[in-house]
Amino acid sequence: MAYEAVQVANDALSIVVNKDNPVTCMTVEQISAIWDQDATTAVWGDVEGLDIPADFASTRLALYGPGTDSGTFDYFTEEINGEEGRIRKAAAPVHRKVHRRGTRCDLDG
Repeated sequence: MAYEAVQVANDALSIVVNKDNPVTCMTVEQISAIWDQDATTAVWGDVEGLDIPADFASTRLALYGPGTDSGTFDYFTEEINGEEGRIRKAAAPVHRKVHRRGTRCDLDG
């Protein structure tokens, strides 16, 4: 009997911002500039190449990410930052309910 590997699905990552946040598209490099362990971005204007209104450039970043016990955390950090577990210290992982509430209520998120 022979076995054959068949791919049936791929994992996906979604980056979500508040509905009133003008950011509509980001590259992996821009996301990494925000989330990487060595990231120093503090406001949206620090992210190179974003197409945002000038008055939004000084808006602070509010980061909500999956908990470290999540497979999504491992996948995100590896795919975006190149190494599992590599993430900026200011990005405290939160429970998914806090995630949704923060994104919904925080324009900066």
